[in-house]
Amino acid sequence: MPPGLGGDCGDGEDDFLDGPCVDGSPSRCWYGRERLGVDCESLGLACKDDDRGVGWCEGKGAECDSRSKGPYRVDLEDGGLACDGDTLTTCVGDREHIVDCRDLHPQFHCFAPPEVEPFCGFEGGCELLLGGQKCSDGKTQVCAAGRTVVVDCRELGFDDCEPGRGGGRCTPGIYANIPRLFPPR
Repeated sequence: MPPGLGGDCGDGEDDFLDGPCVDGSPSRCWYGRERLGVDCESLGLACKDDDRGVGWCEGKGAECDSRSKGPYRVDLEDGGLACDGDTLTTCVGDREHIVDCRDLHPQFHCFAPPEVEPFCGFEGGCELLLGGQKCSDGKTQVCAAGRTVVVDCRELGFDDCEPGRGGGRCTPGIYANIPRLFPPR
């Protein structure tokens, strides 16, 4: 049996049911087969069932308010809470979790720039996050782990660049030439 797949569950039809923790991983019934999510313990997290019997990964520290949780989501970008040297305290599944930034990448450090939530990255921030220049001469700037990176859209085969959230995007996008099923309202 392939990894991540468990036994039979549900009636095999349109089953998309979140289930409890199984062997330290959240489970889900998907078309009659049990699928296991990430191994929480391998990330230093705990697998916890809520009062409905739905499991998810959560930190092992104090309570906090997480914007995202679910059986297949461990989001360290949910918003860092604080830096202490090169460790980031973040909120995973409504519990604090400590991340050593160097475990994510050997050159990562923890940064807490003003106006931006603390994060692990190469550098302390990008002007893009605060509304800096986004497109010029077919090139866009993107923020990658706190470092501004220039992407030449034309060199990659795109026509141009257009401003977008957190930087620019190369155009046309992959969906630009697909006919719409429904007309715009």
